[in-house]
Amino acid sequence: MLELLVGLAIAVGLLVLLPILLLKLVFGVLAFALWLPFKLIGLAFGLVWNLLAGIVKLAFSIFGVLALAVLAVLALVMIPLLPFLFVGALVWAAVKLFGSSGAAPAAA
Repeated sequence: MLELLVGLAIAVGLLVLLPILLLKLVFGVLAFALWLPFKLIGLAFGLVWNLLAGIVKLAFSIFGVLALAVLAVLALVMIPLLPFLFVGALVWAAVKLFGSSGAAPAAA
């Protein structure tokens, strides 16, 4: 008799629990169907955003490498010319120091 009572309790419990589980499943599927387009749009925006960010990062990296190469070439060209710069600065300083007073000559 006890087994029949336990079996009846389980049957009643299943009759109460089964509709609740089915409702949970139906609402889960509806929520998934409702949010799926927004998730797909978010995924598309994320992919586009990351692609654009990668392209910009690549462009700035290339710009940085090119700028570094130009500066390296300029440095290699300018280093041998530094003595001429110092001599020119000394000549300019000497002319400035010992040169004329800067008064313009009178026009005849």
